[in-house]
Amino acid sequence: MEPIVYYQSTSFLSCYPEIVEESFYTAVNYAIEKYPEETCGVVIRKRDLVTRRLSKVEVLFHRCSNKAEDKERDFKIDPHVALGYRKSGALVAFYHNHTDRSECIYTTKDLRVQKANNLPSFILRVNRVKFISITVIGGGLWRTRGRK
Repeated sequence: MEPIVYYQSTSFLSCYPEIVEESFYTAVNYAIEKYPEETCGVVIRKRDLVTRRLSKVEVLFHRCSNKAEDKERDFKIDPHVALGYRKSGALVAFYHNHTDRSECIYTTKDLRVQKANNLPSFILRVNRVKFISITVIGGGLWRTRGRK
């Protein structure tokens, strides 16, 4: 079974120094704005605007449209979008959120999706006004890339 770590505050960011904090807070604020819907996205390697090279040390939370039919209970990232990031080498993880309406911090579907993708998964938990917690399934961001 993949490692599962639960954090009740944004202190988890100190465990993942490669995450650009501003991008994380943008994802959290969007999840709060869309409440009670689930939001989703990818965690991708930052691209240098001049050289167009992918960073080996910085990653960004990048939101995607939720394509699920029932957005209050599910999420679905457009597979073409995810495949594009995967092919470019930029994709390092996925994320989505649960709201305070859900008692669970992760579901069996979350575990299946993480295992199928073989990439870490971040599950943000929010209510109408604030970030509550985050669950990380699958270990470090560079685990499947052999970098760090």
